[in-house]
Amino acid sequence: EDCDLYGVFSDGKPSKMMEASLIYRLCGRGALDPRHFREVFVSRHRRVRIAEVLQVSEESRSWRQRNCDAPGSWYCPGGYSPGLLELFNPNST
Repeated sequence: EDCDLYGVFSDGKPSKMMEASLIYRLCGRGALDPRHFREVFVSRHRRVRIAEVLQVSEESRSWRQRNCDAPGSWYCPGGYSPGLLELFNPNST
């Protein structure tokens, strides 16, 4: 099954699929593509890594959704952008 191809072996080495994944690279185990990301912070023991996403379109920058639990509330979890929702929808083509 495909899930078997996505993981880390007992010797600590990632599978090819895992090594190529964005999540693996963002977790600090792989190199980030400098065309798309800039590392802005790494903690002393590399447990925290923060990367800035580069070349974000104006459409993405302008989209914002706030689902606050009450007006003026500090708790506003937001949601997924329409572009991401399209990726998650199996019926969209």
